Amino acid sequence: FIMDFSTEIQYLKGVGPARAEAFSKLGVDTVGALLRFYPRAYEDWSRVVPIREAPVDTECCIRAVVSYTPSKIRIPGGRLLSKTSVTDGIGILNLVFFNNKFIDSMLKEGEEYLFFGKITVDKHGIRQMVSPLISKGEDKDRIRPVYPQTADVSSKLTEKCTMQALKGCKEIPDFMPSEILEKNDLCSLDYAIRNIHFPESFESLDRARKRLIFDELFILQLGLLSIKERTGEEKTEMVIKNDCTEEFYHRLPFSPTRAQKRAVFEALSDMKSGEPMNRLLQGDVGSGKTLVAAALIYNAAKNGMQSAFMAPTEVLARQHFQAMEKLLEEQNIDFCHPVLLTGSDTAKEKREKYKLIASKEANLVIGTHALIQEKVVYCDLGLVIT
Repeated sequence: FIMDFSTEIQYLKGVGPARAEAFSKLGVDTVGALLRFYPRAYEDWSRVVPIREAPVDTECCIRAVVSYTPSKIRIPGGRLLSKTSVTDGIGILNLVFFNNKFIDSMLKEGEEYLFFGKITVDKHGIRQMVSPLISKGEDKDRIRPVYPQTADVSSKLTEKCTMQALKGCKEIPDFMPSEILEKNDLCSLDYAIRNIHFPESFESLDRARKRLIFDELFILQLGLLSIKERTGEEKTEMVIKNDCTEEFYHRLPFSPTRAQKRAVFEALSDMKSGEPMNRLLQGDVGSGKTLVAAALIYNAAKNGMQSAFMAPTEVLARQHFQAMEKLLEEQNIDFCHPVLLTGSDTAKEKREKYKLIASKEANLVIGTHALIQEKVVYCDLGLVIT
């Protein structure tokens, strides 16, 4: 059926109410949210290599015929070990699977499949592929998306639903003026959304990424300019009076980078000014954005303020909570008390956490959009990080 961005995800074939609830934990409730739930990585099934030329210890894709139905044995520890071999007519490769009781029904003798994985060499010097991903032989070789997943929502399920959603949607309308697209050599939004999920090539993937990154920064900049216009004359009572940054640095087992120190210094300058701060902290994965956030949270707590840290999904919120909890514990910071608040908390858990937040017993609140529900009452909220 024809669908649009507002179509609820439960109406996709194979989803239903139960799986829709599982998807919601990833922040995906509608077709629009699903199409904006981008892959975290890609597998290159587009280049099939002959078995004899397949590199060792490198992921690759081979197309081969199963020589015999997988045999099964129990090994020490009770694990199930299954083995078979495949051939492309010239080379032979052993396949090994652990605890896969369905593998004999997945691989039929004499049938052709695509196998994606890393080739290794066993103790006898024989090449093998352990627990490869499998696709039917008639499937098209392509670049395949890998999505963030949970116990209830696999990457394969998300891929299947996304493919269905894209087929059901007509051309995705573009909000960006054509002159901006031309000036910046950007593809259409329809092309970008389709190729970020199922790229025709790695060049197509790069074009899609460029457009979507541009959109995010463009919209963010418009939002910040809008906020600046509205709040240019505003003042705030939430002011950092005691700068405890050096004290925080001394607690760390390492010295922060100059870029991290500069980011903390600039943010704290705003927080001391008496005017509301609006800042974008930009950096690659592993560049230390969480450390900068922790330094600001430390200062807020030392100055009697509460902080809120909001992540887009429950998985990310939990990761941030665990990272912050570990940092506080390792550095023996006992005056900062974090609490994790998510949509999956029970009613009783939420009531207990609401009390901790309202009393400021929890002066750091980490969570999803549950942080901005009406029932959440903060006490001296001075810093918000999204």
